[in-house]
Amino acid sequence: MNQKSKLKTICPIFLTEGEDFQKALDVIEQSTCHMIEMRLDEYFDQYGVEALLKKLKELDPESFGKEVIWTLRTRPQGGKADVSPEEYVQVIEAINQLPGLTDVELDQVTKIKDHYIPERTVLSWHDFEQTPGTQELAGLWDEMEMYMPKIEKISVMPKTSKDVQNLLQSCKNHSTTQEKIAISMGEMGKISRILADFYGSGYTFASAITNSAPGQPSLEELTFYRSVFADR
Repeated sequence: MNQKSKLKTICPIFLTEGEDFQKALDVIEQSTCHMIEMRLDEYFDQYGVEALLKKLKELDPESFGKEVIWTLRTRPQGGKADVSPEEYVQVIEAINQLPGLTDVELDQVTKIKDHYIPERTVLSWHDFEQTPGTQELAGLWDEMEMYMPKIEKISVMPKTSKDVQNLLQSCKNHSTTQEKIAISMGEMGKISRILADFYGSGYTFASAITNSAPGQPSLEELTFYRSVFADR
């Protein structure tokens, strides 16, 4: 496995108040990751939409030193936010004013209409319970393709090693000009994060400070395993 890697690493952080958030952000900024995922759902859950919108105006993304993916993950998709359609639109509209990329859930894309900007969108779909079958996975990729986002993302939970193989193969088989992220969660699916680029997935998630999904390796662990496979 000696192909040249172009895999980009994304480190998540949950937006919060206080010095601990800034310290965590500093660690990520100084790490070897390529991008930051700023998770907004915990802040939304604790303080509400108006407080979140105000907080977004106070942030200075240009000072982060890395490109940002802004994510409001709803509870049905594994997040912490119970969001009304109106609130979801409000947050997406505000995010779109900031430098970086906007995570939009596939189930929500038809609701945001005029606020959907394909060239800055990570269009995402999650299942924390199972991995869909081969045909359903192909259908999800094809549905995302209709919206022409910058990145198409599928993240699912495997029950067997075959599920992990099926997800990775579906990503490899999905021919597209868009970039892709395919993640099989949990310990069983960790290999999908390590070998993502061998199956057409150009990004992977790793934790510098915060875990945002089951099976997410630390940045150090990911770097180690990547080096092991690179030598083979």
